[in-house]
Amino acid sequence: MAVNLSPVGGVAGQFFDNNGNPLTGGKIFTYSSGTTTNQATYISSAGVTAHTNPIILDAAGRVPGGEIWLTDGLQYKFVIKTANDVLIGTYDNIIGINSNFVNFLTETEVQTATAGQTVFTLTTMQYQPGTNNLTVYVDGVNQIDGSTYSYIETNATTVTFTAGLHVGALVKFTTAQTLSTGVTDASLVTFTGANGVVTTVAALGTSSGSAFVGYQPAGANAVTTNVQAQLRLTVNASNYGTDIGVAINRAIAALSTLGGIVDCRGFSGTCTTATSIVANKSVKLIFGDLVLSSTASPVIEQQAQNLTIEGIGPYGTIIESNTDGAHAIYSNPVPFTPPIPLNRDELATLTVRDLYIRDGLTTTYTTTRTSGDGIRNTFPTVAGGSNTVFVVDNVKIYGFMDGIHAEQTTTSTFNAVSVLWNRSDSFHFAKINTSLTLTGTYSFASQGDGYYFETTFYSVLNGTASDVSWGNGYYFKGCDSITMNSPGCEQPGSGIASSSAILLEGCQYITVNSPFLSGQPTSISSHGITVNFNGAQPCRSLVINGGKVGQATGTEFTGYGLNVAANGSAGTIAVLGFPSFNGTLGGVSDPSFLVQYVTNNPQVSVFKGFVQTTDATITVVFQDSVGANTMATYEATVSAIQTGGSSGTVGTSAAYIGRETVKVIGGVSNAVGTGFVDVYSEEDAAAWDCYTAISAGVLYVYVVGEANKTVKWYANVTKNLLTTAAYPAI
Repeated sequence: MAVNLSPVGGVAGQFFDNNGNPLTGGKIFTYSSGTTTNQATYISSAGVTAHTNPIILDAAGRVPGGEIWLTDGLQYKFVIKTANDVLIGTYDNIIGINSNFVNFLTETEVQTATAGQTVFTLTTMQYQPGTNNLTVYVDGVNQIDGSTYSYIETNATTVTFTAGLHVGALVKFTTAQTLSTGVTDASLVTFTGANGVVTTVAALGTSSGSAFVGYQPAGANAVTTNVQAQLRLTVNASNYGTDIGVAINRAIAALSTLGGIVDCRGFSGTCTTATSIVANKSVKLIFGDLVLSSTASPVIEQQAQNLTIEGIGPYGTIIESNTDGAHAIYSNPVPFTPPIPLNRDELATLTVRDLYIRDGLTTTYTTTRTSGDGIRNTFPTVAGGSNTVFVVDNVKIYGFMDGIHAEQTTTSTFNAVSVLWNRSDSFHFAKINTSLTLTGTYSFASQGDGYYFETTFYSVLNGTASDVSWGNGYYFKGCDSITMNSPGCEQPGSGIASSSAILLEGCQYITVNSPFLSGQPTSISSHGITVNFNGAQPCRSLVINGGKVGQATGTEFTGYGLNVAANGSAGTIAVLGFPSFNGTLGGVSDPSFLVQYVTNNPQVSVFKGFVQTTDATITVVFQDSVGANTMATYEATVSAIQTGGSSGTVGTSAAYIGRETVKVIGGVSNAVGTGFVDVYSEEDAAAWDCYTAISAGVLYVYVVGEANKTVKWYANVTKNLLTTAAYPAI
């Protein structure tokens, strides 16, 4: 309670009788001003312990304890008597020293004089005559000295001028009154708040008081609002309970229909819940240093257009799922109607950054999980369903089936995302995805494929890596216009036979720049890169630029460095920058698909061919179709070296250079001139050979090895092409 020191006997006061003697045993009665109703006084500034009423003075006429304190804002009447109840004096309208100014009230009344009027009766105010608390103005002039209009303070409601005033004179009477108990004080003064509601000063101290205080945002054209509305743009979830799932849902419900920010940083440590967090409004969830350990399914679900989940880093904010079949973050946006009509398939946005998403059921190879992904969205199956824009940044995902499972996403980015120890694919993109960008992503110990892309278009992978996958490192199926920059892969096929570091099926316009792909001798990795030209959607136009596939020893991949399936299908593999392909069976399974453009003129091409022989069977190391109404000049350089076998000597070598010009005119193919020209040949083994042949418009380069000798043959063929249709630009 607020109290003020009493002006009567406040501190060390001593009272005397009318003869000047100490008022021994004297009595001080305290009442509410103008009444005989007791009103308490207090012994100290704490305002807790009241004096007796009356206060009994000691032998020296002093107050026990030496102090008297009055309640702030109240007026008192003091009555002092002797020990025998003989009245010493009465003092009314007493207030504490420095009592709150709001206990005083200024009163004003204005009257218009009639001709010669002298007596004015006040109807709305009173004053105390003779106390100098009345001020009189006539026509705006303060009559403080009475020189112009002299007046007499007749009584509390009457003022008499000594001379009559002129007609129409404005007479203003002003006084100051102290408020008595029960009279409205300043805390009850009304005003119109910033929210447009009329309220009192006292309401500012209530839970809704901030709604009445204005807030002006900085900058030009900013719209004025109130403090409560501004603060409620961010809702503190910890204000809504101790169960983090329940509290966040309540906080989301407290947001406007447009959504807002829910600050969850009031929760810390390990916070358990069995309640799914449902973002049914566009919302941003901000987490601090905590483990959100949930048995709900899913842990967090997106049902509105936009959801952002933001932590403080993968080792600070952890979202943990402890139920089989539950997704940690599930994007399932329902149909919505935006202010501006868009296409039928609206865009929803899911942003996840600075988190560690953990499967509480998984410990390295041991897991009981049979379903449930780290981050998942579902293909929209209802009219008005939404495509999803994913932004995943600085996130670590541990365990689950798929680390990230995305269906029908567009313009999505994945940056610095690591997925470890998952039961299926680390990154799984299915059912039409466009314009994806993966940068610095990492897959480790995936029991499926490191990366799986199905019907994905116009996408880029920058510096991605797959380390130890049971299946393929990268699997592209039915994809178009994909660029991989410096992809890395180590130890694919650790658990599934016929796996590859990169597997392409039914893809076209795929560019692989500077790959670094390696297997392991103990794995069952089949090939470095596998390109399948078979099927309803054969692969077309693959470009491999530089890089390294397998070790030169050829022991990392049990198959080929580059495995080309479906010999004879219409497809090409452009090889630039001289990449190296190595495998136990050889570098390239079918060199006929390889073409390297070494100039800007498409009429000039360079081909590479690889083959391995173990006997004297005539073997094709290179073949090429010339085409109708076309002539082509080929120059082939073929090198051979023995690498093993039960006879001969490892290192036995041979080299051949030859030319052949072929034309196909009117459907008939012929050699030009004398045919094959043997420019150069050197060989350690006389039984080895290399020559060309033409059949049905196809040029073949053949090699012949020797029994019981393993020989690797490498061909480099340059082709110069002319057609009858047009002369080529140089």
